[in-house]
Amino acid sequence: MNETTYQEMKEKIIQHFALTSYSVHGVDHWTRVERNGLLIALEDDTVDVTVVRYFSIFHDSRRLTEVEDDLHGPRAMELLLAIGPDRLDLTHNQFSILVYAVEGHTDGVLAGNSTVGSCWDADRLDLGRVGTLPDPKYMSTKAGKKIAVAVAANLKQKWEVARAVAAARKDSGKLFNWRRK
Repeated sequence: MNETTYQEMKEKIIQHFALTSYSVHGVDHWTRVERNGLLIALEDDTVDVTVVRYFSIFHDSRRLTEVEDDLHGPRAMELLLAIGPDRLDLTHNQFSILVYAVEGHTDGVLAGNSTVGSCWDADRLDLGRVGTLPDPKYMSTKAGKKIAVAVAANLKQKWEVARAVAAARKDSGKLFNWRRK
């Protein structure tokens, strides 16, 4: 992979991203998707990490809203088709896999291809950011399933602590007779 080409493309995508810089579907999410995909690839040497890295920056790049946006995958696919494989230094096979992964990443199906599965699992492993636990039954890869179990357990624990803190804060006003004016 040509790192310069990748970084330049990432910068262009960021410049044209329609949502705010703090979007739950933005750069921070893309970074976590890349990390998740690379973690999955550590356990499966058939995963094409170049495709996984490009997936991370393209898959949500054409979102127009934070909530329902069923066409963001196809819009991102159209962007990829306009760019073409040569500008990304990808083979035609890598490009075809990337296009398929980006277009179909919200369909909720499992992938038979290890690279596509790694892309989709990497995205699904970050569902905690929107209040959804990653579910191993929706993971395509063995590594994705294993990581989903750990991530879900960790998120459950964090959410329980957050609920307890919120409840304590709510009750503390009564205990100390605090008032807002």
